[in-house]
Amino acid sequence: MGVTALLHFFYPVSQKMETEEINTALELAENYRPQCLTEDKQDEAVAWYAAYLLAQSVEARASPLGLKREREGDLEREYFANGDSGSNAQRFLANFNALNDLCLRLGAITVGNNGRY
Repeated sequence: MGVTALLHFFYPVSQKMETEEINTALELAENYRPQCLTEDKQDEAVAWYAAYLLAQSVEARASPLGLKREREGDLEREYFANGDSGSNAQRFLANFNALNDLCLRLGAITVGNNGRY
């Protein structure tokens, strides 16, 4: 399964997005490809990171000030904290980090395919 197919599976909303926007996210995500993983796991990591970038973009447009909840009566507003992990973007990033952290456990230098997960 290719990176684009994985992206559409992980983040179905991406199927309705502009092709240019998806290609840009995939291009940027390629820079974060964990080299110590097998090719399939690398593709999965790239798809998770692209999903993170796209979801972050959508969430920023939907709520540019981080507005979590707003009430009209007595005007009550609640904002997301910077570290709030309740958004889709943060979940996608957590999945990417789980795969990327496998490389951190191996160390920076690996030779051959013996160190691949």
